[in-house]
Amino acid sequence: LDLDKLRERALERYWQQITFEALPVTAEPRTREIDPTITAPRDLRSADGTLLVRAGETLNPLDRLPFTQRLVVFDASDERQLDTAKRLGREAGERRVLYLATQLERSRGWKGLSSVEDALDAPVYLLTPEVRARFALERVPAFVEPRGRVFVVAEVPPEVGR
Repeated sequence: LDLDKLRERALERYWQQITFEALPVTAEPRTREIDPTITAPRDLRSADGTLLVRAGETLNPLDRLPFTQRLVVFDASDERQLDTAKRLGREAGERRVLYLATQLERSRGWKGLSSVEDALDAPVYLLTPEVRARFALERVPAFVEPRGRVFVVAEVPPEVGR
């Protein structure tokens, strides 16, 4: 068995089998708010048994845990969206930027991902169904960040000229 060759083939197959969370391109700017407030269905306890939240208690996670990131969601196979993602990252101020791709060029595989990361000078992750649902993401490019006690989801039309 040539383990190196088997590993290489498995890595090549990854891009043919991966499911992307593809989203349509936004044509108009749109901003909306997501309230993360939840009501605990039952008592929630820590590993040592300490009561953290009582059943029926309503809480907003942003009151207890700081969210200091800006999520930038974009289709990495679209050069215009890549340019927009770069700009949205630069405009994040003090926030740490987390880039989430809805799609990548399958044919370019790991080299394609690497070139997108080089263009952004940052790691790029794939958007997951859970994150898509949590922030009700509908179109790209978009960004998500907290403002006060809510998350703002802003859809931004891609850069023009490419």
